[in-house]
Amino acid sequence: MIKVASWNVRGLNGADHQRAVEHLVREYHISFIGLIETRVSLANVQRVRLNFLRNWSWFEDYSGPAGGIWLAWNPLEVSVEILRVEPQFIHCRAFNKRTHTRCLISVLYGDYELIPRRELWGGLRTLAVGISDEPWLVLGDFNAVLDDSEVRGRAADTSVSMAEFRTCMLDTGLVQLPFTGCPYTWHNCSEGTRSLWKRLDRMLVNEAWLEKWPGSSYISALPSTSDHSPLIISGTNGEAERTIFRFDNYLAQLPGFLGSVENIWKHHITGTEMYEVVCKLKALKAVFRQQRKQKGNLTETVIDLSFLRTELKHTLTLEEANLLIRPVTREEIKEAIFDIDEESAPGPDGYTSAFFKSAWPVVGQAISEAICEFFRTGQLLKQVNTTVLALIPKVNLPSYVSDYRPISCCNVLYKVITKVIVQRMQPVLHLLIDHSQTAFVPGRSIADNILLAQELLAGYNQRRLPPRCTLKVDIQKAYDSWNGIFCWRYRVQNAAHFQYHWKCKELGILNLCFADDVLLFCKAHIPSIQVLKDTLNEFAALSGLNVNPEKSQIILSRAVQQERQQIIDCLGFQEGFLPIRYLGVPLTSSRLTIADCRPLLTKVDTRLAGWSHHNLSYAGRVQLIRRGNAKVAWDQICKPKEEGGLGIRSMTVSNKALYETPMEITTKRWNFNLGGMDSAPPASKLHTLDVQWCDGLLGLEEDA
Repeated sequence: MIKVASWNVRGLNGADHQRAVEHLVREYHISFIGLIETRVSLANVQRVRLNFLRNWSWFEDYSGPAGGIWLAWNPLEVSVEILRVEPQFIHCRAFNKRTHTRCLISVLYGDYELIPRRELWGGLRTLAVGISDEPWLVLGDFNAVLDDSEVRGRAADTSVSMAEFRTCMLDTGLVQLPFTGCPYTWHNCSEGTRSLWKRLDRMLVNEAWLEKWPGSSYISALPSTSDHSPLIISGTNGEAERTIFRFDNYLAQLPGFLGSVENIWKHHITGTEMYEVVCKLKALKAVFRQQRKQKGNLTETVIDLSFLRTELKHTLTLEEANLLIRPVTREEIKEAIFDIDEESAPGPDGYTSAFFKSAWPVVGQAISEAICEFFRTGQLLKQVNTTVLALIPKVNLPSYVSDYRPISCCNVLYKVITKVIVQRMQPVLHLLIDHSQTAFVPGRSIADNILLAQELLAGYNQRRLPPRCTLKVDIQKAYDSWNGIFCWRYRVQNAAHFQYHWKCKELGILNLCFADDVLLFCKAHIPSIQVLKDTLNEFAALSGLNVNPEKSQIILSRAVQQERQQIIDCLGFQEGFLPIRYLGVPLTSSRLTIADCRPLLTKVDTRLAGWSHHNLSYAGRVQLIRRGNAKVAWDQICKPKEEGGLGIRSMTVSNKALYETPMEITTKRWNFNLGGMDSAPPASKLHTLDVQWCDGLLGLEEDA
């Protein structure tokens, strides 16, 4: 892949601008660069050329504004053929002399005005018609944004301009490359309320480019001497060879697989059962590496909680507790191993569950004895008790460690131990965990919290209803910490000055939790807010889970007028406004408007455009047409997998659901769970919070 870059330099006459371009080329090893808005007159072209990049080849166009577009490339690495020159873009074909690959490159500078910019969109559509299967890269200063998220500050961009840009991308089959660095590529160099940031510069590619270089992306670097960020393409020509061991599941299907495992497994090793297993797995790596070459590159914190023991209502009976601590059986271990997905990421030892499943006749007894030994002694070798920490970005452009979500990739033996524990705890989890927490508890659903939160926020825009408020709490570093929600629940319920949120008093609803996503409800007056503030501080001191006031919000109903600012100052949270996003769903007190739905529509368009490179090739589509369209039994494949279907969601049912209000959905869910409005509900179904709240709201008798 050719190392391509583009930069709106805002002038090339100055020596500092020339040095900045030369530094960029050296730092990123660039072979081809498009320079925009050079502001160099025709008489000074030769002088500017001699000052930097002296041995490079050049092509200049002066038909566009502010000096037009300049192309420069290293003739030792790249040869360039100019195909088309227009006022707003230059289209060329580049040949990489090292890798002997070709691609099309269009460097553009879009007009600032909407009407003239339509000539650019038309020119790109014309180019796309003549491009079939050749990789195509479009880059430069588009002078347009795709949606409101690409603008920070007051902007004059209209929805028409954004829509025309998106339509052009759909018509030409161009998609955005992922990028790192500056999210906004242009700044107006103003401060305060006049400050404006936009993402005007970008790189777009077609389907053929993604097929040729699927790992490509680009860097949005710091602006330096210009008010625009330079763009530099990055990526590799192929996948790097792996240097650490990973068990490829296809090895389990090779002839002689069990024989190879058996040859290693019969060796005698002195030590504990777990040490013997670890040593044999290590010895097997050399065998599997050789087979892969032949087949090709296929802390402890103890807190005294005795003072709360008398207050804990969620406890187990002696019989239930004995079931949890009974000896672990080999059947449980085998069931846990065979329940692990074969394609899940391996741990540091590189083995997936596919190896253990395929080699179970040979290794099963030793694995079972080693895990049973752990449950007897509580000792775990460090080779097993190690993980690979994968950092998954939580935002588009992560810059700090806190912007990543840490995911631990554990060894299979470690997973088996935890799975055995989880399988034993599942039947009693609902007895131990408060009904306001709906995550990770069988029988509870994320929809319970979403529907109930939507109903509790209804009417926030009306002044005639009682004053109320909702706290959306963001907890810092909620992972790897124990959950002490019960501490502040006890503290709040026993506070003399606390008053419940309207509609919450009957059931005592203080909060809704899904993992670490917490909503708190109370009456909007100073004493209740002070109780919540003191409780959150006490909760942080006990649990180590600190509230992040910068990301937390307080949403006040419209009925709160006199004490509004006092409540905000007392709590220290930022004031939030509906709609807010909770568990991925927007919550509002009224119907959603077009403006509320526009970000969702933009994301759908972007996702659909990103799928374009996953389409069948022309030959594949022809073959599919020749075979004829398959008749699909939608009623069958939409059934759950347990009933013989594929678990595919029925779009008919989904469309009907979208037309229903949250209250209608809640009512139907209540009827579905309890067997109808007129029938007596089973006692086991009354523990879910949404059912209890709906029961009270609809006026149903508790013993009906």
